[in-house]
Amino acid sequence: YKTRVMARDNLIVSVVGAITPDEVKARLDQLFGALPKQADLKEIPTVIPRIGQSRAIDLPQPQTRFQFIGVGIKREDPDFIAAFLVNHILGGSGLTSRLSNEIREKRGLAYGVSTGLSNNDFSTVFGGSVSTRADFADKTLDVLMAELKRMGEEGPTQEELDLAKSYVLGSYALNFDGSRGTARALLGLQLQGREPSYIEDRKAIINGVTLEDAKRAARRLIGDADFTILRVGPAAG
Repeated sequence: YKTRVMARDNLIVSVVGAITPDEVKARLDQLFGALPKQADLKEIPTVIPRIGQSRAIDLPQPQTRFQFIGVGIKREDPDFIAAFLVNHILGGSGLTSRLSNEIREKRGLAYGVSTGLSNNDFSTVFGGSVSTRADFADKTLDVLMAELKRMGEEGPTQEELDLAKSYVLGSYALNFDGSRGTARALLGLQLQGREPSYIEDRKAIINGVTLEDAKRAARRLIGDADFTILRVGPAAG
């Protein structure tokens, strides 16, 4: 498997530090020169998640865990950045998110709830998870689905969008607080097919997202809240 998959033609490298290009080349030859020149990768079809299904696994334990997924928005899609901000507002910003406010702060149903966009080469999904006390499970699911539906129908408010932009822009610099973080960030840009200039362009792109853009992305991302849901915990009822 290693010989077939790990090769020089699909190697992606990010280098940060006091080292010259010639030194980098020599070190790369030393570290990876023995790898095959070309990988023998199998063709992989695009995966589209099957949504609208539910599955419950009866597991006697104090908590119930919910996982849900739906179809996401590709990174190269014009609505991706707007969807990224919508996700941040809904459940991607930790304890300050809308879902956290409704499920944790207002009702005390769970310690945390999160959502996220997953963009891979052959699949793009939007999903999230929450764990709660078993006897709170039905109520937690009701609130979760109601908030997803509300976001899909109404989108975020202008205030929520402005706060999300401010946080996302302000926190980005933390990715470059050292050599390791900078290398990781630059590697991520390569994996996304972006140039280093995106670091400077990103601010204008995010600030350019309008409320209508965010509402449209929310409708595309969430729609009628028809997700595949996995429930793991004591049997309902």
